[in-house]
Amino acid sequence: LAAEKCSSGTTAQRRTDMIDHNGQQALKSDRMLAIRAMALCIFAVCFVRTTEASEVSPLNPAEYMIYQYPGVSLLIRIDTLGVEFESRVYGPDRALIKASHVPSRRIGPVYQLIDAVGVARQLMIEVTPAHPSQRERIVLELVQLPQDSRTSALQAEAFRLMSRAAESTSASDSSTWAMKTYTFDRAAGAFEQLGWEELRLWNEYFVAHLVYYQMNDRLSGIELARQVQASARKAGVEVIEMVALQLEGAALLANSDGSQAEMTAQDFSEVHRVFRQTSELAEDLGFQSEQALAL
Repeated sequence: LAAEKCSSGTTAQRRTDMIDHNGQQALKSDRMLAIRAMALCIFAVCFVRTTEASEVSPLNPAEYMIYQYPGVSLLIRIDTLGVEFESRVYGPDRALIKASHVPSRRIGPVYQLIDAVGVARQLMIEVTPAHPSQRERIVLELVQLPQDSRTSALQAEAFRLMSRAAESTSASDSSTWAMKTYTFDRAAGAFEQLGWEELRLWNEYFVAHLVYYQMNDRLSGIELARQVQASARKAGVEVIEMVALQLEGAALLANSDGSQAEMTAQDFSEVHRVFRQTSELAEDLGFQSEQALAL
């Protein structure tokens, strides 16, 4: 594979052995392995997309068993297409290592960075959707981060920040969510230094997302969503433009929920324009749930 020897000189590490909960090897065939463009010349990536049609739910989460080699940090990337979720990583004796959840997030990658340890161990990844969904909607990738001089400290720090910002919390105070938005913003800055535009934009989107959904700042949410749209449109990342449009529309609508002055015809026209644009883009991209929501 291309990652066996990257142009940067980084030799790909052994791919992580992944076994599904039924004991079948999930990385048994080539269809389970892909190289993400943003990591082509840096890391070896193991890609898993379950093709089973089985249903997962809050009471029946998807489970994946993985193997962590000594001295190797693991970066877990999870996306569920149109479904909010929480991901938990358990170690031996079912000790919780990491829990991640971005409230109200339906589309966009959530990263979990698992630090290296001195001994080999098996880990269990448990992905729990907010409502019943098909298992095939879960896209999970593993990236091995070997601890050597060739691994950029900025790369590791960028993912560490993004992982930290997405960690689950039961806190509801504004200071907690302000810190998370600040951490996402720092991650965006780190990815900008690396030249990884898509990840920069995802972090900037999550800043706007938390400002609106968790800090209840509608006007700032609208402004930030528009900034993300403009940058995503310029970079040609349509999925980020779509979710930012959806966020802007939700914030515009909520901003006239009765606590503000009655919406004028011009206000309605603007909301309709945003949601119509969202619907058309979602249709083009194949996100039927987002298209339906916008409609």
